[in-house]
Amino acid sequence: MTCCLRVRLSLALILSVFLLFPSLVQATEPPSPESMKELLELSGTAKQVREIPALVAMGMQQAQSERPEIQAKDFEVLKKDAVEAYGAEAILKIISEKFADKLDGVKVSSLIEWYKSPTIRAIVKVETESSAPERVTEIQ
Repeated sequence: MTCCLRVRLSLALILSVFLLFPSLVQATEPPSPESMKELLELSGTAKQVREIPALVAMGMQQAQSERPEIQAKDFEVLKKDAVEAYGAEAILKIISEKFADKLDGVKVSSLIEWYKSPTIRAIVKVETESSAPERVTEIQ
């Protein structure tokens, strides 16, 4: 087989693959930061993450009542550090980046539309309400 014929056959094979599997050549756009923010808001993730510092503070309050030998001022320092360690915006940034690595703009747009449906909005509402700090206090 001549070199020229091999090249032509290789090109024909490559072209056939691209024609049969167009998803291999379609450039996928990464999701925009705005769309990721909207997805996290609609899914309830942002609300739940923003409640983490309050939940940490509640846990620290409970721990303080169980450890009376630790001075109140020392516990306040510990609580402040713990709440700062679970800063919501830093956590949301990490979540957004990780999701953006796994999802393209089209998938994010589809998910946004899905989360806007009345049924899913109702489910998200129940989920976020049940994990709110006030609700956790009621359950305890």
